[in-house]
Amino acid sequence: MTVDPPLLAPMPSHPNRRSWDEKLLPGLVLVALAMLGWNLGGADLIDPDEGRNAAIALEMSQSGSWLLPTLAAVPFPDKPLLYFASGALSIDLLGPTELAVRLPSLLATFALVGLIGWFTISTLGSRAGWPAMLVMATAPLSIAYSRIVIFDAMLSFFVVAALIAFFKAIEAPRTSQDSRRWNRSSTWSVVAWLAMALGILTKGPVALAVPLIVALPFAFWRRRILAVLNPFGGLIFVGILVPWLWATELRLPGFLHYALVTETWERLTTDSMQRTGPPWYYLPYLIGGALPWSLVLLGVSLSKFEGWRRRLARDPQLVYLTLWIVVPLLFFSLSHSKRPHYILPLIPALAILFGRAWARRERLARGVRWGASAWLFFGTLFLAAAAGWLPIHRMDAHLQSTALATAWLLALTCLGSGLAAWIWCRRPPVALALLAVPMISLPIVIGPLLSLVSEGRSTRELSVALTPHLTDGIRVVGIETFSPSLEFYLGQPVEISSNDLGLLRSNYVARAHPGWGSPGWETLTPSNSWIGPARDCAPALFVLQVKSQSARAALEATGRPLLFESDRFLAFGTCPEQPAQSVSSSTPPTVMSPAMVPLAGSSPSPNFQSETP
Repeated sequence: MTVDPPLLAPMPSHPNRRSWDEKLLPGLVLVALAMLGWNLGGADLIDPDEGRNAAIALEMSQSGSWLLPTLAAVPFPDKPLLYFASGALSIDLLGPTELAVRLPSLLATFALVGLIGWFTISTLGSRAGWPAMLVMATAPLSIAYSRIVIFDAMLSFFVVAALIAFFKAIEAPRTSQDSRRWNRSSTWSVVAWLAMALGILTKGPVALAVPLIVALPFAFWRRRILAVLNPFGGLIFVGILVPWLWATELRLPGFLHYALVTETWERLTTDSMQRTGPPWYYLPYLIGGALPWSLVLLGVSLSKFEGWRRRLARDPQLVYLTLWIVVPLLFFSLSHSKRPHYILPLIPALAILFGRAWARRERLARGVRWGASAWLFFGTLFLAAAAGWLPIHRMDAHLQSTALATAWLLALTCLGSGLAAWIWCRRPPVALALLAVPMISLPIVIGPLLSLVSEGRSTRELSVALTPHLTDGIRVVGIETFSPSLEFYLGQPVEISSNDLGLLRSNYVARAHPGWGSPGWETLTPSNSWIGPARDCAPALFVLQVKSQSARAALEATGRPLLFESDRFLAFGTCPEQPAQSVSSSTPPTVMSPAMVPLAGSSPSPNFQSETP
């Protein structure tokens, strides 16, 4: 019978000299983490998702009501409270800035990289741990979701923490000295259930589903099912979630039905969210979301599939990592609601597998050449775009010069790194560093272009024009429009005059709106309700879209001055006989918590998109 070599065969080295891995990779990981935070607050908040999540966090900070998220001063239970609460705490510490609201995602990514490093080093050694951390810190999906105001980095941390804790619980050694009621396995199981509870408070039941569909089959195979179904863990899980669910249900009767049926079951089993995709939808995102490391891993692994199958039979960790990737991938592929970031919790499993493969030092040259080929391919595409050889979509004139410079930088970075890694493919630590260069430098390279793009998808300039005209009692009314970033930048809720409840992008508001004038929903008013206050010179600022020409004519007829005009928005001030004064204090107006109302019957309004389940 053929016997595989040990997983981590010792590397020959001088007794008084550290290996290249020990000298180079820790510093490279630190550089990669530092680049994740490079100019984090330099770009404006992008609507709708960043603006909405930031506005909710600001309302939570101002109102002091941390139980139920609100947007435009109306209930927003589409997502739980934990991510918004972290944003609110960050605002309390740093002020209402882009850096403050993006910081929770960055810190969650840092924690996730550290967690992967700790687990890999503790089970496989530093030769596998540092490469795994580098992969986690430089994977495209990790970079993207560490720098925006969105739930998925924090959710991934809790999901991965639960998965690792379940593995530790199942594989914990059993000795005669262990107590029948409590042992090391019980401790890890409790940690897993605690992590799942916090994950649910971050985004929802997906934090329960993903760890269990991976851990239960593995526990059954290892005959340790009670290591997962631990009663102490279950009690802690229930003790954390039930008080929050009960309190929310009391304030919003019908919330449980909405959360479990509308936001979970219907999202998974029906096309009501309009997010369908083919069964192979996630494969390109799984490979592309971990480039170039996914191709390096494929290059190393495909040539030794028979060895992989033999190791699966006697390597529990390899079995667990395989389940970690395959089972959730099937689960999300069968779901009717598909979005690329749903598979972010799978990237850590790829990172650990990469660390294992890298530590074995088998066929690394081939894998490095596969990864280098990816950078050479993308570098060629960027070069063709920069040189005008490749037709690309039209860009606004103010973006063209910056986009051209960005394309040249990306081309040089990818081509240089790919070529150098190909040449140094037989020097693993050097090749690893070279392959990481394009992703480490990405925040710097694309930063100027991202800042310009964000300006076109944010309302910061509009808020700058409106802020000097805001005093106590001055309302801001959106006429058939709502951009949540405007609420964040102004520091107060924006009233909405429209019959289109989809402007809030909340399925709850669309289904549970109790009717105009209901207590707690005063910021939502029907279309044309703005006409009377505008004609009567009510103290209000009005925001509308450029295409709303009839509303523009009506506001101009009142004599209100035009305060702002862009290719997207118009803003009108107060009547001349009621001139506004500059704001004398930087303290934003206080957002009062809305009075909660019973859940009404379903509205005929359509479902609206939010970025995650």
